[in-house]
Amino acid sequence: MLLHTLSVAQRFVVRPDGSSGEVFNSLNLPAPKEADSLSALRFGLQALHAMQQQGYLNATLSYRLHNPDTVVLWVHAGKPFRWLFLKPGNVPTPLLVQTGLNELKFTNRPFQYKLLMPLLENVIRISENSGYPFASVRYDSVRVEGEQFAATLDWQPGPFIEFGPLDVQGKVRVKPAWLAAAAGLRPGKPFSEKVWRQVPDRLAHFEFMTISATRILFRDG
Repeated sequence: MLLHTLSVAQRFVVRPDGSSGEVFNSLNLPAPKEADSLSALRFGLQALHAMQQQGYLNATLSYRLHNPDTVVLWVHAGKPFRWLFLKPGNVPTPLLVQTGLNELKFTNRPFQYKLLMPLLENVIRISENSGYPFASVRYDSVRVEGEQFAATLDWQPGPFIEFGPLDVQGKVRVKPAWLAAAAGLRPGKPFSEKVWRQVPDRLAHFEFMTISATRILFRDG
């Protein structure tokens, strides 16, 4: 049992069951500054999220007012989940190479979001910089066997987008084609979110013009 004394009249008590105490202690969460029900709820949600991040997907929490000056939080961590496998599915091989997916990290290993989320974020980021700004990735063929988790990635690229001609507004005495090349926006090249965001910096050193605003239009055909 963990006892956090908040003041002379208020206490916040955490009561893990079984081996849940070791799991809870590993979170190193700061105790709430107040022992009211709302603070207990916020603390409980924070603890629940932290345990799920470590693979305790069946963790549960409950709280109640034990007496007028004590709030009790009951913790059940459950068993940690493990990866059975994570398959790349329909994610293109060149994209997989860039993401650095190592299937061994997701084969009979502890389930950890800190390994999974960067992988999914990399798939989206690389897609956005390779002509697929509307790409998404999700789990498919999810299977849960006891405390083992298996899934396959499902990549939805959306339409392939290329950079088109640059439309320059205002009195700028340069050819749009030259300005597009200086900005790195070459027509026919795959759209890149990274390149687009770099446009203001690329053109900032040209003193004969000022960029008041930039916008991008996606068109069919």
